[in-house]
Amino acid sequence: MDQHVKDNPGISEICKQIGCSWRLLDYAFAEYFGVTPKAYLKLMRLDGLRRSLRKADADSTITNAALDWGFTHFGRLAKDYRLQFGELPSETLRH
Repeated sequence: MDQHVKDNPGISEICKQIGCSWRLLDYAFAEYFGVTPKAYLKLMRLDGLRRSLRKADADSTITNAALDWGFTHFGRLAKDYRLQFGELPSETLRH
């Protein structure tokens, strides 16, 4: 999952690749991480986006960075980002 997080793989694709059922994957993630596989992937992508924004150059845009990390719904991204990090992506980019 770590190697393909930018590809935003679907849960069924992950299950197929590792040879397990959706239910088994869901139970394993709940036990070890306390979240669903989908939530875990979203958190990994949000974290990757934050790292990208922090090291961005002056010509970088939030849109390009977000698309690079597989985000396409920018309103939802802003909400999720703020809930996770306490600031908007634009605030991270400015710092």
